[in-house]
Amino acid sequence: MRIGGENAARAASSPLGSLIAALVSTHFDEVKRLVNTNRRILIVWHRMGGPELLRQAMRFADGRPLDPPAHVSGRPLIEWLDRMLELLHVYGSPALQADVARYRPLALELATAALADLADPADPATDDERRMAG
Repeated sequence: MRIGGENAARAASSPLGSLIAALVSTHFDEVKRLVNTNRRILIVWHRMGGPELLRQAMRFADGRPLDPPAHVSGRPLIEWLDRMLELLHVYGSPALQADVARYRPLALELATAALADLADPADPATDDERRMAG
C-alpha cells in the first residue's frame, strides 16, 4: 500500500496529523537519545527497520508516498511497534511515559489500519522476501 500525494497533504493538515506532528516534535530528542543509549531499545529499533521507517516518515511529511513493509525481520511490523512503545513506556521520562500510555492504543490502531491493505493473501511472501528478490 502506498499512501501519498493528496493523502499525505490531508494527513498533515488534519487534526490527527497535527497531533502526531506535535507528539513527534515533543519527544523526538528523547527517543533518539534512548535509541542511542539503551541497548534494548536500540535492538528493537534496528530489528523493526527504524532507520528506514524514519526516512519514510520524513518523506511522507514532505508529501511523498509512504510504503511501509507489513513484515520486518520475520515479524509483523505492528508487533515491533508495540514492543517499541512498551520499551519507551518503561525507559522514557514521565512525560514520554504519559504520552505512550495515552496514545499507544491510537498508534497501534492507526498502524494496523495503515498496514491492513499491504498483505496480499494470494502471495505468502513477506515484504523482506519481495525486497530481496526484486
